[in-house]
Amino acid sequence: MATNEPSIFARYVDSSKEQPIEPKKILRGPLLKPIAPPTDRRSPPTEKLLDWLINHWAHPTISVRNLCKYGPNALRSDRKATINLAKTLAENGWLAPIKSRRRDMKEWRIARGPG
Repeated sequence: MATNEPSIFARYVDSSKEQPIEPKKILRGPLLKPIAPPTDRRSPPTEKLLDWLINHWAHPTISVRNLCKYGPNALRSDRKATINLAKTLAENGWLAPIKSRRRDMKEWRIARGPG
């Protein structure tokens, strides 16, 4: 057992040091969807709504009815609070109000790409 080779454990420890770990690259481009960081339970409702819109809602537009039906659980019960949160996102450029087919319906276009 008196060989000059390193032990099996030393080989694995040394091999992990040789390979540098590269940071994860986030690809950008006009066809790639922007990724909003995921939220946790302590995040404010505005961030929860933004996370849900960008990462989970696949359609280009959203209405209050869809938000109350399919949106995050915290928004489903209060229609006025949902409208206020959507207006906040519209003020910050994430949503753009569009004309809906009914006068009493509120609808927004989701800004997913650049511009």
